[in-house]
Amino acid sequence: MIATASRTETQDWVKALGAHHVIDHSKPLAAQVNVLGLGAPAFVFSTTHTATHVAEVAELIAPQGRFCLIDDPKVFDIMLFKRKAVSIHHELMFHPGQYSARQTWPNRADFSNEVSRLVDEGKLRSTLTTRPFADQRR
Repeated sequence: MIATASRTETQDWVKALGAHHVIDHSKPLAAQVNVLGLGAPAFVFSTTHTATHVAEVAELIAPQGRFCLIDDPKVFDIMLFKRKAVSIHHELMFHPGQYSARQTWPNRADFSNEVSRLVDEGKLRSTLTTRPFADQRR
């Protein structure tokens, strides 16, 4: 897995979380991925600032790759991905979709149980450092 981070402390943090490689998102992404010698990634997941990096992602992603994003860029040029036949996936966690007649993903309890299992097995680590609402229960 390749993660992005720009500061030394965040680079160390994502490595501790399991990233195999870390590239600096404040520098050209495609060139850094190329230097790793791993080939073009088939899957790219963008959690934030997608608009800033979308052209770079289109350049570095493998043909017929999959690009998932969870933020909402005001402008998204899908044509950048067309020549590589990349599929675009936008994630709305726990959202049934306004046009879906049935739920096609695990329910919240199943999801929570699976996450708990992965945490117990040490395959998933939480980044939670505070519980903002825990003290507000009465």
